[in-house]
Amino acid sequence: MDVRCVRVIDDVVNLLSWTMSLLLRARVNAALTIQLFSQLFHFINQWLFNRLIAHNSTLCTRLMGQRLIHRLQRIDLWAEKQGLELAAECHLARILQVCNCVTACINLFTTTLHYTRLTALFPGLPR
Repeated sequence: MDVRCVRVIDDVVNLLSWTMSLLLRARVNAALTIQLFSQLFHFINQWLFNRLIAHNSTLCTRLMGQRLIHRLQRIDLWAEKQGLELAAECHLARILQVCNCVTACINLFTTTLHYTRLTALFPGLPR
């Protein structure tokens, strides 16, 4: 994995940790903390989704789908350690589903393409 990309996700996790420690030091109500992180997770979901489906997006590839899944799992793991797993699962589920779809659709497309080539080579295969 690219070192720059690892640093970026580390920066995101560090920012989330810093925000959580600031809220804990300020003794913010737990319900408000959950709401704030729900908004942050929603923003991450929305921003990534918009970047993924943008007109000239380079993110809509199998490799980037797999990388995004790995990076989002790091955020999800952090949220689980903080007791925010429900908020993270709820708000990051959509982008994870999109990433899974991108990787699965491309796999399905290449599988179909290979099968079509095989049926052309071996006419006895069922279509």
